[in-house]
Amino acid sequence: MMMHMKQRLLTIAFAAGLAFAPLTASAAKDEEETNTWEARMEGYPTAVRLEEKGTALTWLLVSVLSGAAVAAMLKNAKRTHLD
Repeated sequence: MMMHMKQRLLTIAFAAGLAFAPLTASAAKDEEETNTWEARMEGYPTAVRLEEKGTALTWLLVSVLSGAAVAAMLKNAKRTHLD
């Protein structure tokens, strides 16, 4: 009985998530499109747009943090400060 109710509740929750996914995606898309202009760029005689930014610094940060995580995982737990 409880297993059947749990399965039904999970099915309803999953169906609701699938039903509302397009709505949240379209709302996020509308918000992104309205934020492309900045106040610093208004008042120029021609349309001024900012250049697209690269992702090199983001990848550098990810690789450094990944290296730190791997180093922490491979640390010898039995080593002391007396070695």
